[in-house]
Amino acid sequence: MADGYDRQTTVTLTLGDGGGEQLKMFQLRASEGLSRHFHIEVEVITQVEIELLPNIGLPAALEAQTEGEHNRYFHGTVVDAKFLRYEEGLGGDDSPGFFYMFTLKPDAYLHQKGKYFRIFQNKSVMSIITETFERCGILFEAKANSAQRQLTYCVQYGESDFDFASRLMEEYGLYYYYLHEAASHKLIICDKPSSHPALPNSKLTYNPVSASLSTPEAIKRHLRQRNTFVQEWTEIAQSGGEQTFTMRDFDFMAPGSSVESVKTEESAHENDKIEVYDWPGRYWETGDGDTLAMIALEARRAMRVRFLAKSSYMSAQTGHTFKLAEHHHDRFNRGYMIVELKTTIAAEQYRSGIEATPNTVAFTCIPDDTQYRAPQTTPRPVARGPETAVVTGPEGEEIWVDEYGRIKVQFHWDRDGKKDDKSSCWIRVTQHSHLGTITHPRIGHEVLVEFIGGNPDRPIVVGSVYNAGHKPVYELPKHKTKSLWRTKTYKEDKSVAMGVKKLDTKDPGANELRFEDATGEEELFIHAEKDMNIRVRDNETHHIGTDQAIEIGQDRTETVDRDEKVHIKGDREKEVGDKNKNGNEKIKLHGNQEQEILGNREVDIKGSDELKIGQSLEIDVGTTIHIKANQKITIEVGGTSITMDPTSLKAMTTLLTAQGTGTATLKSGGQTTVEASGLVTVKGGMVMIN
Repeated sequence: MADGYDRQTTVTLTLGDGGGEQLKMFQLRASEGLSRHFHIEVEVITQVEIELLPNIGLPAALEAQTEGEHNRYFHGTVVDAKFLRYEEGLGGDDSPGFFYMFTLKPDAYLHQKGKYFRIFQNKSVMSIITETFERCGILFEAKANSAQRQLTYCVQYGESDFDFASRLMEEYGLYYYYLHEAASHKLIICDKPSSHPALPNSKLTYNPVSASLSTPEAIKRHLRQRNTFVQEWTEIAQSGGEQTFTMRDFDFMAPGSSVESVKTEESAHENDKIEVYDWPGRYWETGDGDTLAMIALEARRAMRVRFLAKSSYMSAQTGHTFKLAEHHHDRFNRGYMIVELKTTIAAEQYRSGIEATPNTVAFTCIPDDTQYRAPQTTPRPVARGPETAVVTGPEGEEIWVDEYGRIKVQFHWDRDGKKDDKSSCWIRVTQHSHLGTITHPRIGHEVLVEFIGGNPDRPIVVGSVYNAGHKPVYELPKHKTKSLWRTKTYKEDKSVAMGVKKLDTKDPGANELRFEDATGEEELFIHAEKDMNIRVRDNETHHIGTDQAIEIGQDRTETVDRDEKVHIKGDREKEVGDKNKNGNEKIKLHGNQEQEILGNREVDIKGSDELKIGQSLEIDVGTTIHIKANQKITIEVGGTSITMDPTSLKAMTTLLTAQGTGTATLKSGGQTTVEASGLVTVKGGMVMIN
């Protein structure tokens, strides 16, 4: 057996919850670091054989008791178990010994194995992380208050729960370490130097191993005299040269503005002047970009100056601070924070005469006022290629858009969405800005979604597709030669009759522009479900190769501000009214009317004809006028009139004069009477009576 110095650390390993099996530990190797999972390998010796598989997933607790120190705890979950070897005669007798190795990792490690798709809306970064860890059952404590930025839309896209949370922590300036306790381990989230507690013994003394300590036994005794010694101390200065971090993004709500953030730190050396330019910046406002740019720059510069140390202080823990004392370079005598830690503990020797390995702690630390940021190494998910989703909105709506024409969708992978107006963020739809078409996808339609830069937080709708629930308007492939643009009446009330004849469309309740390209049946078809308005700012020309037919269900109004010319090379026929209804025509001219008829004119009026002229009427006939009435003709001027009927002609006037420049003949087949109430004068060059 070795002396008392070789047995100054006692380690107990307990598998399972309290009261579980306790095993004798042979050696422990633990590796820990900020923003990474711890990894503990513990070798044990048992007198009986252990079945390995039932121990996988069990909690394991280790308690290391070292003389003169606080107890050091390690706690984790068994993720791997190995049988190493079998030896006989341990301890000088013939009892057998089974050697096993158990690997412990945190509970959170197991939550890197899953893969999930989830959407978070209008939540802070910290609340998203909290919700994720609570759902997983990860024991954690937040000592950070800076990650309160509200995220309008954040997607966990094919990521494990822990990778998703880790990515958010890295991007928004959070990091973590694990605190080991007797029966549990806890993930501590930090964001600033003041988040870190001090070690139980917050002062470590620099006391290197002297060259005079030439034998291993002397070195071991020296190391164990003062467990708070730091035996080795090395300063490392290293830089990738990053001085400036620039982010830029585009805000469609302010397309003319530059959304750029630039953060620069002081140059530490000649080549410390490299710019890192990141696009897109994944933010909308410059203020948010400034914060993200600073976090990214600090993550690249946090480990520029660091220190490597070795000690036998078993109570050292990652994420804790201490003060170094008694270093011969006084600038090193200050406060530090441990960022990485490797612990080796050798417990009791299992065989007499075997040299035990001294307990050692090797750690990396940075000045305790350095703003640590985790390296941004967790891969961001990339949405590769388009995917489809279903348009959603509130109950009772058919079209749900905002002022930018954005829509909401439910992705097929979303198990939590309710297919309502909260299923996603507002998503822009591909349109021709100020040109081309504007089409708003309807609720229930399947649309094609791409992601800007492959970022699942930046979806954009680029098209739509048919499915069994929304098939093409016309049956295919029967109507494969048809191309069309067809809409659907918004909230159509099918119980209300339009009062007009339905035209040739597949179904009512739609506007339609259709092209038929079948040979010999080529057609352009336009259907307006209600009104149709055409506005031409300048000229309009129509050319019709053969016939034109226009059918109007009710009224028609035409207004021509200037002139109208109609040239008909053949015949023209116009009918007002029909056999079931008399139709009237009214023409009102505010100026003159001229008609030129190069052939004949025939007017057939079945009823009466009334011509009213405000001033004069002049009729100029080249040859003959024939006026015929079956009953009577009356010509009247003031009190004078001439009346003709089938048997008589009567002229009534105050003064009647009949004058012929040649011969005047008054002849009667019967009796002729000349009668006057006054004087009758018959005068001529010669008057002959009978």
